[in-house]
Amino acid sequence: MVHINCDKVSSCFACLVVPCLAGVVIGGLLFITGRVDLSERVGTMNAATDFTSIAGGCTVSASAYERYSYYYSSSSCSSQCYTGRACADRYIHTITKNSDGTQYVLSAAPEDTLLSASSTCADLSSPPTAAASAFTVGASVPCWSAVDASTLTRYENPGNPRHASYEGLSTCRTCTRYIGFACGVDADDTTSECITIVDPAEQLAYYAGFSDTKASRNLLILIGSAVGLVACLALSYAAHRYDQMEDDDSSEEAAPDKK
Repeated sequence: MVHINCDKVSSCFACLVVPCLAGVVIGGLLFITGRVDLSERVGTMNAATDFTSIAGGCTVSASAYERYSYYYSSSSCSSQCYTGRACADRYIHTITKNSDGTQYVLSAAPEDTLLSASSTCADLSSPPTAAASAFTVGASVPCWSAVDASTLTRYENPGNPRHASYEGLSTCRTCTRYIGFACGVDADDTTSECITIVDPAEQLAYYAGFSDTKASRNLLILIGSAVGLVACLALSYAAHRYDQMEDDDSSEEAAPDKK
């Protein structure tokens, strides 16, 4: 066990510098590596110019439900690996364009209700009842088509349901590279027609309104630790000066009188 000698005031304050410095380092790492910033992708999205309303709308022909588990772990990582887990109630809708009868299975735009941003469905202690869909089979609904699917900023990882809630987004560092308009039948095929029954303006507003609460927490940790470090250094310096004055006084008292 390490014993720290605090027989002087300056030594005691110096002992506080190390944990304060560690707090600054940890806070900095948390702020840099844990931050979820969607602004770059959001800046490339424009609902008004990226989409056009489909005349006549669409009909929801069918809806397939599943309780969907998501798990990710880097295959090239050997220690301290980043992993992602989630559980969601998922609906994949099939729609029919009313104007010409063309059908689309919107597999690249699942309707997800996030149940957990940190556990798979099998790990839920009390599985909830299935969430209801926002769409009814047989209903005629508004729908939109991308003006140019090849240049559209679309959601590129429909397998990850954590984008479906702000809580999920705050745990998803990789989502900064994937978020976008959810539409179409294949997120990897940028040449296919990209249709959605969720208003693109609402999708954009959702991402634009995201604020990473963990980033704010980590920033407060960083600022608090930095302030603590400065205070520790200042107090250590003041205590060092105090010890010097005490040593000088002791030396004067111990010195013999010369007459």
